[in-house]
Amino acid sequence: MGSAEIITTAVYIFRPWLLLQAPLTVEQVYVNASEIFNGSTGGSMVS
Repeated sequence: MGSAEIITTAVYIFRPWLLLQAPLTVEQVYVNASEIFNGSTGGSMVS
């Protein structure tokens, strides 16, 4: 799996309600992924 698939999967796991909205753009997926990863790592990860 590439990083894009991993990021998309993480968004779907941690933000499942986003699937109920309009299809996500790549930008929306990455914004949500950065929020997820920053939150889970205490903000130490540089996005």
